[in-house]
Amino acid sequence: MKKYDQAIAAYKEGLKICPDEDHLKMGLAAAKRARVDGSSANKAARKSATTHKAEKSRQRKAKKAESVSAFVQQTRAQLQLQMAAIQAQLDLINELAAMGEEEKGDLLFNLIDKDGDGTIDATELAGKREGERASDK
Repeated sequence: MKKYDQAIAAYKEGLKICPDEDHLKMGLAAAKRARVDGSSANKAARKSATTHKAEKSRQRKAKKAESVSAFVQQTRAQLQLQMAAIQAQLDLINELAAMGEEEKGDLLFNLIDKDGDGTIDATELAGKREGERASDK
């Protein structure tokens, strides 16, 4: 993490001298993305989102269970996923508590910027991927 912080500081210093230099701007963005992508907070956020989706799927399967035993098995799996999701959320909160304001902002930006192009478009801001309907979430 420290090397990323040093790189970010170096790019910022360069931009003070040459504020219009595109290579410095791209380098700064890449260093910020690399710092966030490697963070435990980023991993915890992604794990939480994935676990939440799996838990919703399990809920649908439990409703369609054909026997009491199948329902019990699906409900157990659903509860295990809920516990994993809560643990991932707790991990994320613990990591966020240790981060600086700039790192938190970079993490949030990278979580919203789904396609990784360095910008947030209306679809990403709405929290949807291409072709995804609100009922799919």
